[in-house]
Amino acid sequence: MYMSDMISSMGITKTTQEFYSLSEVAKRLGLSKMTIYRYVKAKKLSAYQFGRDFRVRAEDLERFIQKFKV
Repeated sequence: MYMSDMISSMGITKTTQEFYSLSEVAKRLGLSKMTIYRYVKAKKLSAYQFGRDFRVRAEDLERFIQKFKV
């Protein structure tokens, strides 16, 4: 049995999520990496930590950007 068959038999839908590094987020927003890191630590921007690296889901970044819309 293939993994995809096992996943579909368990009722789990396969979705792809796009993640950005803090550097990529900083570049996209025109801010420093340290500023983005501070937003993450202050829980203003949701992120996932894998070892020493942080990743931000694309949808979380879009939600964060919308909060600051004027």
